[in-house]
Amino acid sequence: EMSGKQHTYHVRMILLGEAGAGKSCLFHRIKYKTFRDVSDPQSAENPQSSTHTRQLYDSYTTNITLSRGTRVSFSIYDTAGRERFQSMTAQYYRHINLVLLVCSADSGITLTKLSKWYGEANTYIDDTVVTYALCITKSDIPDDEKEITRGEIDSFAEHCHIQQRHIFEVSAKTGDRVLHMIKHLCGAVVDSYQGDGLGNESITPQNSEVSSLILSSSVGGYITKQPTSRPCCNCCVVL
Repeated sequence: EMSGKQHTYHVRMILLGEAGAGKSCLFHRIKYKTFRDVSDPQSAENPQSSTHTRQLYDSYTTNITLSRGTRVSFSIYDTAGRERFQSMTAQYYRHINLVLLVCSADSGITLTKLSKWYGEANTYIDDTVVTYALCITKSDIPDDEKEITRGEIDSFAEHCHIQQRHIFEVSAKTGDRVLHMIKHLCGAVVDSYQGDGLGNESITPQNSEVSSLILSSSVGGYITKQPTSRPCCNCCVVL
């Protein structure tokens, strides 16, 4: 049980980007800690995932603890192929406080088209405290197969007001830097709420109102402020 001074922060992250950017592979790595090649027709879905859920979007929730004891309920949502319809529904963006824009290192067009997803997220997300981050997948491929330069990455980040510390090159195949990215971003979201002094305000509705958004996970409906004592950064997270 939690003591009176302990609060739970709810970090809800969506993956946005073009089909083929590596979002589903990244989601699978985070959820199952294994690699699944979604381009392989023989690659099976996890048997516990319902067909109905996969048709809408996939979700996963886990509890993590920051180094100083702050508790975080971390949820991640993947479009499950619905980005092929060019636009997501407003419901997908509801109650989100972390947006991970995903592109593939071997496809320059996936970076170029992220501007559209950034604009759509800005249109639909009404939370005043939202953290945006950029993830470049397939960091494991040879340099001569990469189509995205560091200069292009920096230019996009500046255009979308993404901080350099929120840019990550990861590999869903090997798992390289994936956990580091999640740890860092959870800490960044908690820091953003503490810095804005939200106190004990609820920034999401009651569970009954978000049940239509969360199809395969049970997530609470409140974010509360951690006590003001801050002995260290929030980047040290233990799963």
